[in-house]
Amino acid sequence: MLISGVCGGTVEAGNAKAVIEDNIVGAPYEVIEVDGAPPERAKHGIFVTVIPHVLVPEGSHQLILLRKEIDLPEQGNSKEILKVTVKAGQRYRLGIKNGEPILVEVRR
Repeated sequence: MLISGVCGGTVEAGNAKAVIEDNIVGAPYEVIEVDGAPPERAKHGIFVTVIPHVLVPEGSHQLILLRKEIDLPEQGNSKEILKVTVKAGQRYRLGIKNGEPILVEVRR
């Protein structure tokens, strides 16, 4: 399945990459690839953990998402493709609209 989306927003000075929040509680998807490579995740101190923030350079990208079937685990997890355009310094969150993945700009 191929879905496309474009998100824009205010760029904060000093931030060279966009942030996609994916592993937060209740998130329907996890980013498992960005442009064919494992996602770059924000780092927190010296501990290696799954930080719920994927760092993505400004521009157009193809994300491979793992849909988390929390309500129906017997159906298993499925992979979906989402094409996005992001702006550096902007924060985004993954969501679902009409059963399809979307990237939503987080407004502060």
